[in-house]
Amino acid sequence: MTDVVAERRPIPASRDGKIRWWDVLIVIVGGNVVGGLLAILLAVATIFFIKRYHYFPISLNHVSKSFPVTMVSLAASDLGILSVLWLVARRRFRPLFSHYFAPIPLGTVGWAAFSGLAIAVVLGGMNELLSRLGLVKFKASDFELALVPHSVAQVFVAVAMTILFVPFLEEMLFRGLILDWLRRVGGPWVAALLSAALFSLVHCEFLFHQGAQGWIYTLNIFLIGAAMAIWVLRTGSLQSSFALHATYNAIGILTAAYLSWPS
Repeated sequence: MTDVVAERRPIPASRDGKIRWWDVLIVIVGGNVVGGLLAILLAVATIFFIKRYHYFPISLNHVSKSFPVTMVSLAASDLGILSVLWLVARRRFRPLFSHYFAPIPLGTVGWAAFSGLAIAVVLGGMNELLSRLGLVKFKASDFELALVPHSVAQVFVAVAMTILFVPFLEEMLFRGLILDWLRRVGGPWVAALLSAALFSLVHCEFLFHQGAQGWIYTLNIFLIGAAMAIWVLRTGSLQSSFALHATYNAIGILTAAYLSWPS
């Protein structure tokens, strides 16, 4: 009976574990369209709620610096991308989660997290040195300022979004789908470098920050992306890159929150 069922329900040819170039294109284009529409709708709804019920004191002139509006927009846009990514990837892999987040030793996850801490300290120290020497003037963008929590409730929201959800999405996309495809067409090291380059360019730091600061931040993100890609290539699991990514983001967000916290 089992053999008969297997013959009647063959495994689809599309579910062969190989990512195609159009899979990547569908996720990037389709995900951003869906996410953009969700972000606009929810941002407008959030602004209406804020203005209507005065839940948060906010002026429409400062929407770009508003923590709740920024978090809602970020969650909506990323949720749109994740939903399209999930639908596309499920056509290639099943079960999807165990394919990308294969179990690895806890000690390996710990070392990956420690590498995220080390990278944050080294890159932060280098940027601070450049600033103290007067070589580069660093200034936070409106978007970066809006990500900084200013209350205990906002800290929990920031942790959920920037330390858990955003790294999960970005690892699924860049070190999962995109790295999978690039590794097939160019080999592991070309894949690591190209995925890191795409990861750094997508963050658009060279647009948010003028001059040397933007390109220094772009280089920083490239180095982080390369480190995460190498971890995935060595371990075969996104658990390692997620640990690095989450730790790095945690250092940045919690440090910014501490420095801006009312005394």
